[in-house]
Amino acid sequence: MAAETYSQYVTDWVGTKLRWKLTADRAEIAALNKVVDGCGYADVAYEHVLEEIRRRACP
Repeated sequence: MAAETYSQYVTDWVGTKLRWKLTADRAEIAALNKVVDGCGYADVAYEHVLEEIRRRACP
């Protein structure tokens, strides 16, 4: 897998964790950092799932 693909995977993974307010243990954080080491900086855009539900329910 190309480095770009790994970086996108980790960005998506972190976005999913944030969206659902999931935690990460030290081993997971270390593994993610190892994968993206040297990839540069990336913004992670997400909307928390409860905010999305509220937005859809209350137009």
